[in-house]
Amino acid sequence: MSRVKLKDAIEGKKTVTVEKKAALYANKCDCCGKIFQMKEYCNDTDLAYLKGTFDSCATGKDGRGLGNGFSATVCSFKCADKLMTGGWKQMKEYKPFSNEKANLVRCELRITSYVIEEKRLVELWDKLPTE
Repeated sequence: MSRVKLKDAIEGKKTVTVEKKAALYANKCDCCGKIFQMKEYCNDTDLAYLKGTFDSCATGKDGRGLGNGFSATVCSFKCADKLMTGGWKQMKEYKPFSNEKANLVRCELRITSYVIEEKRLVELWDKLPTE
């Protein structure tokens, strides 16, 4: 069996973008606005996450039910306490619950004492090697 070339290959240049260093993300406290990252200890998960339950449900502008759940990111016990004792009413996404005169009746929180602030996070990221 013989083969005959009927057409030449078509060649072109191709540019490929390669990530040399992953993007840097951090948390923002929903109470004080602090940019931070909370370091895990052992097997910690869901750090800096305040979640809770309202005693009643609310309805959104579109008429759909919003349930009775609450969640926020916090950097400390102080901020968690501030949100739980009424500060949540200042959060835009929970205004419908405030309008319903709902109460935040239960919360759970898991935090560590190892909080890395924005400036230090950037310094650490800058020191990481690029591949």
